[in-house]
Amino acid sequence: MKRYIFLCTIILSITSITIAQNNPCFSEEAGIKMLWLLRVFNTPREEKTVTEAQLYSLLIDTTNYQNYDENTQQIRRNRFYEKSHGAYIMLAARGKTDIIPAMKQRYYESLQGNVKHTYLMGDYLLALDQLGDPDAYPMAKALLDTIITRRQNPRPAPYYIKWIDDAFEKALCVVLHHQDYSYYNYYSSLPYTQINQNYLAWFGRNLPLRSQVYTRYKELLTVPNVEYRAHAVGVLINFKDFSETYTLFKQFAFTDTSTKVRYEAIWHLIEYYNDVSVIPACMALITPPITDTSLAYNVIWRMQDLITPVVKYELQKLLAQLPQGGSYYTHLYYELRDHYQENINEHLDSLSIPATLDTLASFTKQSATLNWIGNANFVNELTLTISNAKNHYLQNNKNKCITELEKYNSKLEKEYLKLNTPRFVTKDGYDFLTDNSKYILERLKK
Repeated sequence: MKRYIFLCTIILSITSITIAQNNPCFSEEAGIKMLWLLRVFNTPREEKTVTEAQLYSLLIDTTNYQNYDENTQQIRRNRFYEKSHGAYIMLAARGKTDIIPAMKQRYYESLQGNVKHTYLMGDYLLALDQLGDPDAYPMAKALLDTIITRRQNPRPAPYYIKWIDDAFEKALCVVLHHQDYSYYNYYSSLPYTQINQNYLAWFGRNLPLRSQVYTRYKELLTVPNVEYRAHAVGVLINFKDFSETYTLFKQFAFTDTSTKVRYEAIWHLIEYYNDVSVIPACMALITPPITDTSLAYNVIWRMQDLITPVVKYELQKLLAQLPQGGSYYTHLYYELRDHYQENINEHLDSLSIPATLDTLASFTKQSATLNWIGNANFVNELTLTISNAKNHYLQNNKNKCITELEKYNSKLEKEYLKLNTPRFVTKDGYDFLTDNSKYILERLKK
């Protein structure tokens, strides 16, 4: 399960003391998007150029709280409020604790109904928690209790539903951030349309609740809404410690009726399990006829994260079946030419030299199973050469290690260039194995 690291940093400045609590749900993006939409800056990337002085200047709020009506308000007045809201969020992201009193005032004005921008309440709670304000947690609990009480009455108008659901989720995030799991029974009993899969999984961090949460979570994997189910499959990785989780991923990857759900399961099997057995499920999504080209491109991209020659073997077979010149053929051709080996190089870079040599030995054996190289004696000779290279390296004799790897390449080249038959190395085997051995040699020679 992904762990969040909560940092506490103290920075003195002229205006305030900066304290960052890092609530995982807080995001500066809410403020950036608001100011971008209102053209405070022209592109979201410009937020880094906005000075604190500019942000503080936007905090001047001209909204008349006593005379504010959601239906008749002027758009200019609306923008004043929202600009200042965006500035508050960005200043909170920069750790400016001097804005806490004003943000609390904003929050309570919204809570009391003096301002109809109630959909922004949750952002203030998250910002207060981000700044380490001790009142954020009790304020969030009070809001949750109020909303739960109101929900027991007939549901209000659609506008009200929208803000109350958003405020509820953000308040719940604050409470969960403080390791308070007391709202689980209420939250898990809601209709699935009101359950955020990430927050339900968050309750599972509480060990006494974990099995119970997992059981409820599996029910969300069967809902009819494809988008919801696909997201639920992704969040399932939070329960990797349950053996059934892997089985569920395989089930979704191979048999779900939705390609989106299948892709989500495939992605997680590759990313978290490095599961080569998922390759047939990948091929089913990228072999014509293709219903979703964008999804097929994503599957091809993800497949190449599997560090195995089997991926290249399968993609080359597919490429040979496609008509040359088409956009799909061209995309796959360049993925194989550029991205595939680049991924392997990055993987080799992350390993120690002995581990890279073990990987090369594994590649050699896998190439034999693909019939890229043949004859058991020849394969054993190649793997023995790699073993010798590793032993020399472990004995701090880098030069002899390099010599053995060069022998490995020479053996492959000699066999590949043989004019008479039988020849035990195909072009695919020669290219793949020498590309990787040469890459390791370059690293050794640096």
